[in-house]
Amino acid sequence: MTRIKAHFDGRVFIPDHPIQLPAGAEVVLDVTSRSPSGTETNGPTDQLRRAREMVFGSLEVPPLPPEAMRRESMYRDDA
Repeated sequence: MTRIKAHFDGRVFIPDHPIQLPAGAEVVLDVTSRSPSGTETNGPTDQLRRAREMVFGSLEVPPLPPEAMRRESMYRDDA
C-alpha cells in the first residue's frame, strides 16, 4: 500500500508528487479530506460531531469545576 497526497480539482485527483504507476493502472482510493490546517475533516470523530450538531445544534457547555463534582456539593443548600 502506498499513501499518495493529492488535490481534487473538481473532476479528478491530482497527485502532489510524481507516482510510479503505468498509465491505465487500476487503483482504489480511500479519501480522507483535510482542512487547510492539515487536520482530518472526515474522520469518525468529526463525523460524530457533525451528526450530533445536526440533531442537537451546536452545544457549548462550560466545563464543571472539580469541586462541583464532589459528593458534598450535591447535598449543600446554598439557597
